[in-house]
Amino acid sequence: MNALKRFLSVGTVAMCVAACGGDDGGPTGAQLPDLGPGDSVDTFNVGGFGRTYLLHVPPQHDPQTATPLLLFFHGFASSGREFQFLTGLDEFTDARGWITVYPNGVSGSWAAGCDCTTADAMGVDDLAFVDALIEELGRSLAVDSSRIYAAGFSQGSQFIHHLACSRETTLAAAASIGATMAPVVSESCQLAEALPMVFIQGTNDRSFPWGGDPPFLLSLNETVDRWVELNGCQTFTEGVEPDRDPNDGTLVRTETYSDCLAGVEVKLYSVERGGHTWPSSVVSLDEERFGLTSQDISASQTIVDFFSRFVRSE
Repeated sequence: MNALKRFLSVGTVAMCVAACGGDDGGPTGAQLPDLGPGDSVDTFNVGGFGRTYLLHVPPQHDPQTATPLLLFFHGFASSGREFQFLTGLDEFTDARGWITVYPNGVSGSWAAGCDCTTADAMGVDDLAFVDALIEELGRSLAVDSSRIYAAGFSQGSQFIHHLACSRETTLAAAASIGATMAPVVSESCQLAEALPMVFIQGTNDRSFPWGGDPPFLLSLNETVDRWVELNGCQTFTEGVEPDRDPNDGTLVRTETYSDCLAGVEVKLYSVERGGHTWPSSVVSLDEERFGLTSQDISASQTIVDFFSRFVRSE
């Protein structure tokens, strides 16, 4: 099976294929709420493709004050709006006054730099899209260019690795949830600047297995090790998060890699027995298909708290 077919098959069991509907739909059995007063949808053309994104501006935004920006990349066959609802991310970015943007992939896919996704096969340039999107947002909003963050889930997280390796001088930090790195991306990755990275991964994730899927996917340990190497981290510590919900069947362990170049950090939250899910999601997923969802941490709060510690030097 070639790489493209392999990742298309992975996509068929990705989170929102079953948990969510199409671009205008919502999770199965639920209706997405209407866009709030701080939400808007816009479209512009990049590389011959009409690109759309959902923009969430916090109620306290001051157009005269430089504001952090968080870009979130959805899973395969889903949309930004679905993941805005599924993650509840706005609650945490609003609390800090950040702008949050949920771009939409072409055909629900991201060009992850691995020749292994629908968008890759279509010739989509999502790096150029992100560049254009940041420029577009900067025309109407006060974006703090030293505090631009990026996070993704599943295939969106695959793209995060490609983006982080290619735009490390744009991002202040990045987060990978529910995916591991493609070997071709790992091999070509060279950082001009160190970049903080945080990972959240279930040990029983069947879509992006912890142990990887050679030659298409590195293991989670190999993925983390690569970012530790790229960032020149020297110190390793382990920990365990409080078991806030003893009935969810999971336990969250942490690995922190510090004393890195430029004061950055690499951190892993491993969700023991967790599946291909978003910890503390507001959406209840089919456990048989996606696995256990941990309630011991909030993935949204975790990534926002991690990001808040880092500002890129300009």
